[in-house]
Amino acid sequence: MFRNKTTTRLLLLLVALGLLVLDYVVAKALLRDGGATEALQHDQELRALNELRKQDAMQVKRHLQLCSLAEEISQLNYDAGVAMGGYSITKDAMFSSRFEKIEEVLPKKVQELSGLVSTIPDEKDIVQSIGEQTTAMLRINKQAQALIDDPKINQEQFKGRHVYKDIRGISDRLRQQIHALRDKDLTRMDDVIHKQPAGSVHKKPESRILALYCFAGVNAIFGCLIGRFFWCRR
Repeated sequence: MFRNKTTTRLLLLLVALGLLVLDYVVAKALLRDGGATEALQHDQELRALNELRKQDAMQVKRHLQLCSLAEEISQLNYDAGVAMGGYSITKDAMFSSRFEKIEEVLPKKVQELSGLVSTIPDEKDIVQSIGEQTTAMLRINKQAQALIDDPKINQEQFKGRHVYKDIRGISDRLRQQIHALRDKDLTRMDDVIHKQPAGSVHKKPESRILALYCFAGVNAIFGCLIGRFFWCRR
């Protein structure tokens, strides 16, 4: 009888020790897996953050390109008017040559700007209008050049045809459209950047820690019951 009680107590003691060892093994496994999960989540968040930064940088780069092209188009239109004005006074080939170069470059710049806004309907409409204004500007300047070269038309007659007034009107409308394009694109870029979802907040694996505490608590209660049974049977 005594031997049976001793054997039972030893078995219960071994069970209690086994539970402690099991607690240790499970805790170590949960913490290791939790650490691996945290590292994986952290790596994913870093990649997502880097991707957002790249997208933001691309938006800023595109906006700067748009502003640069718009300013270049505005300047070329102004230079075309200046060149033709100089040619009307001096008939120097330097001014006509300058205008011819602008006549060749300007449509390419407008086409480049159009490609930059091809996926944005509102800005595409503005750029289309800018293209129409630049085409009208080049056409009027070309007509002015033909009038200047016509020996039958003197300076006073040339001015009387209101060529300069037409050029100034187109220049004013063109500047307004270019300013509208830059403002609209700046607003669009700001909206895109601020509407992008922020990276997920890095959270600890609370479910694993809770499971670990629950498992350890149950085993502790079970161990206490075994201990109580062991001592009460002495």
